[in-house]
Amino acid sequence: WREYWHWHYRYEIDVSLPEWGMRIGQALIESVRRQTNRHDNLGITLSGGLDSRAIAACTHKLGLPVKSFTWGANDSWDRRIAQEVADALCLQHEDYDYEVAKLPLLFDAAVNETEGMCNLFDMHFLVHRHIIAQADVVLNGYAGGGILGGVFLRSRWFKKQSTDKLAQLVFMRFNTLLRVDQLAKAVPISREISQNRLPREMLRCRFSDFADMRPSDAAHRYIFENHIRRKTTMGTVLMRRVSESQACFFDYDFVDLVTSIPATLRANHAVFKSMYLHCFPEVAMIRWQATLLPAAISPRVDYFGKIARRALAQLEHTTGWEGPTKRQAVARFSEWLRSEYRTWIDDCINGPHPIPGEILDHKFCQKVWKEHLSGKDHTRLLGVIVPIMAFSHTLQAAQRKQLPRQIEPTKVSQSEGL
Repeated sequence: WREYWHWHYRYEIDVSLPEWGMRIGQALIESVRRQTNRHDNLGITLSGGLDSRAIAACTHKLGLPVKSFTWGANDSWDRRIAQEVADALCLQHEDYDYEVAKLPLLFDAAVNETEGMCNLFDMHFLVHRHIIAQADVVLNGYAGGGILGGVFLRSRWFKKQSTDKLAQLVFMRFNTLLRVDQLAKAVPISREISQNRLPREMLRCRFSDFADMRPSDAAHRYIFENHIRRKTTMGTVLMRRVSESQACFFDYDFVDLVTSIPATLRANHAVFKSMYLHCFPEVAMIRWQATLLPAAISPRVDYFGKIARRALAQLEHTTGWEGPTKRQAVARFSEWLRSEYRTWIDDCINGPHPIPGEILDHKFCQKVWKEHLSGKDHTRLLGVIVPIMAFSHTLQAAQRKQLPRQIEPTKVSQSEGL
């Protein structure tokens, strides 16, 4: 992998942005063609974002009959925009309400499937697998933005700097749920762990391996290999229980092409947007969920749109106004935790579990839960705590299980063996 990434990042090709857009569009169409070969009953999980829309547009170009599936809160933009995309591409589209009540019933099994690594509120596929099961093969836009870089690359990562500084910036970008100075309160035993075994130092050590790469490429490589392949992949883990999953952005030829694109062009979705303009104009001007602006609009306009969205979200939070940003999320877990899920999470947080207090402080977990009920938004943090608690019961059951008696091998005669 090290040689692979260094080769492709060292030899970039000097190509204009429109030509890059055409190239990756054609490469993605070929990826979809290969991954749908000899399959008839095709489906696609269609959202209001950019990734799944690109895959859907490819199937349209190829003339493939595809069913598209969308679910979400009944007033979410995700559902509205997905319907607009499906109409533009003449897809057989099915739209569903988010099946809120099913999550507590299926959660324990899902924790086991994902080994406690999936945030409780990233399990969107879990409660809708019966919908996905209608298709034998499900195409999905898994990690499209991550591979192309637009979702993750930050301008500060393009500056020439030490690997230590870069590691610190990347850590700050992703360590959003718990500050370093709060770690000992949540995990008391962390005080006894040597500094070089704590996440920030381990990340710094990992980045030292990328010292001869440019900062933006080193950051993207780490995110690609760690965040995307470890965390983001859990959605497809849940999906693959019922259907074959094809992640078209992970096609080798497509990744080969993307890794030759300068990081400066991949940032802010620049190449992604160029691909829409030059390859998929039929969906280029349909809004996308993150900004509520047309998908192919200038990245600079996108930037100011995001600022306006944040200001609007703050206004909605302060006034209690049910404005447009309230409907951007596919699910409204923050509110559901205080209503439909309250009893379930309360039992989880306050009930007995086998995790020792020095590993996960019970009082800290209770404090987080109380603060959320009082109005603070700790949805993501609770989404990490609850799977850890649930998985602890699985581990305890495994430890208590009596192992079968070891059976000695029996000698077999030569004739019997044959």
